[in-house]
Amino acid sequence: MKPAIKLIIGVFSLLMPVLSGAQSLLSAKYEIAITSQDHPEKVRHFTLWRNKHNQVIHQHNDQQVAQYWTLQNNHKVKLITLFDSHQRGIEYAAADIKGHQQRDWSEKWQLLSNDFLRELQLVRTYDDEQFGKVAVLSKQATENRFTVEWLPELSLVKSITNDSAQSKETWVLHSVSSDAQHVEQQWQAWARYYLTDYADIGDNESDPFLMQMINLGFVEEAASGFYNDKGQPIKGQHSHHH
Repeated sequence: MKPAIKLIIGVFSLLMPVLSGAQSLLSAKYEIAITSQDHPEKVRHFTLWRNKHNQVIHQHNDQQVAQYWTLQNNHKVKLITLFDSHQRGIEYAAADIKGHQQRDWSEKWQLLSNDFLRELQLVRTYDDEQFGKVAVLSKQATENRFTVEWLPELSLVKSITNDSAQSKETWVLHSVSSDAQHVEQQWQAWARYYLTDYADIGDNESDPFLMQMINLGFVEEAASGFYNDKGQPIKGQHSHHH
């Protein structure tokens, strides 16, 4: 068997738990460090929540904003943007979400799409006492170098570094919980938020909360995956995979 074929089979086998929907209930806490030539290091916190195979929440802890994604039976996604400090949410139908957000559920489920993972080269594997088997993967893009530590048994990123000449962004997984009660309690808390349909925002211009969210730019944007300090998708990754 040729080395290239072995490599493809090896990487595909690492993705098999992802493709079968493994580990559908958990919360995973990440710390994100961003450095650039012009600015000192910024540190943010992010939590990935999975409830069912078709429900996932991306929680931006420092901003008190979360994105609740649901994969519907027609394979399109629905989004509710949740604002923790207001206990409010804005609900988007599939037709209201930017087209590139519809394409790949795996990116919402595990933060990196299966297509992106398949483009990485397998460097080595090792066992981690806390998280189990780890695959170290890498890719050199035009302007960026990506290094990923992947947990195939959990379908999770253990770490990812996006390195360019101008900046460096690193996500590190700090803890994973599969406590069903913990996940369910958080989900129930979000379920109590008052929701406004995106299509009805124009009829609620007197609502101070909605006007504040529009002015802050939260209403139109519906991103998923890895983000910069403004909550926008990392340049380089998403420009190639949407």
